[in-house]
Amino acid sequence: MSLYKNAFYWFLGLLALTLVGFWQSYFSKLDSVGHFTHHFHGIAMLLWVILLIVQSWLIRNGERSRHRLFGKLSFAVAPAVLVSGVLVVFYSQGTVKEPLAAGAQSIMWFGLFSAGLYAF
Repeated sequence: MSLYKNAFYWFLGLLALTLVGFWQSYFSKLDSVGHFTHHFHGIAMLLWVILLIVQSWLIRNGERSRHRLFGKLSFAVAPAVLVSGVLVVFYSQGTVKEPLAAGAQSIMWFGLFSAGLYAF
């Protein structure tokens, strides 16, 4: 069995890990999480992971035409992931008490580097 046959399960695992990892800080408090940027980023990332799951399932089951159709959605979802990630970085940097502190700067640059790496 080739690698792509198991990708569906790995992406399901990624979704489960995401839900568990962000449960306490985000999903359990959807009504009280502060700013629009966090919701925009959360929705964009969930759509990206769901798109990975759907596409891997479709290709696994030989549904190439539907796989390509869903792949076209990535032209909307991928830029949303990128923009939302950068917005979260700037929003977080703007709300931290000491934005010039080394820790805040490190997190900001890591976020921008991650967004750039994703775009690449």
